[in-house]
Amino acid sequence: MATYWSSGNVVFVERMVTTWYLAIHIGFIFMALGLDVVNLLLDKSSKIARSFTAFNNLIFISVVFPFGLFVPLTYWSLFFYNYNLILPNIVEITVPNWVSTSSHSVISLVALLEMITTKYTYKGNYILALTMMTVFSASYITCLIGTYVQFGFWVYPVLHLVPEEELWMVFLALAAKLVALFFFGAGVSFLIHGVKPGKDRDN
Repeated sequence: MATYWSSGNVVFVERMVTTWYLAIHIGFIFMALGLDVVNLLLDKSSKIARSFTAFNNLIFISVVFPFGLFVPLTYWSLFFYNYNLILPNIVEITVPNWVSTSSHSVISLVALLEMITTKYTYKGNYILALTMMTVFSASYITCLIGTYVQFGFWVYPVLHLVPEEELWMVFLALAAKLVALFFFGAGVSFLIHGVKPGKDRDN
């Protein structure tokens, strides 16, 4: 199963969803820092501060939190079943096993810690957040399928075990899992901050 992962193909690590997610998460961290600076320099009620806060909020509830749980849950499910279904051993030349396992664990803890320590607003953001999550997911799936069409192999070995006519069911199940994690985030927000998913309270 690792034959298509020749040393020349290891560069396709950049086409893995974890890499995409880490890029988004790093961007989110810088946005959060920028938001702190904006709040220090400007009144929180100013248009710039409110716009910055709203965008930061949207990125977190639509991508950072749901994918922050989606990636580790999917990774560890396959890890305990058969690690080579995620990454063949040859990839460890570029990405050591400890780097892979730690990076797929820490991101969920960071996302949960952020949810615990900061109140994020779901009220009025459902459609926009789900749309953004869909756009991000569709963009990645397009890259995933494009890689297969262009080079003749799937970035994730497990997809080679799925008949092509059944791939849509796999992607549909993963999409349903993402949506469930989105609403799970809304529930966690309510449990921690006392804000019902359809309601909000003053900051």
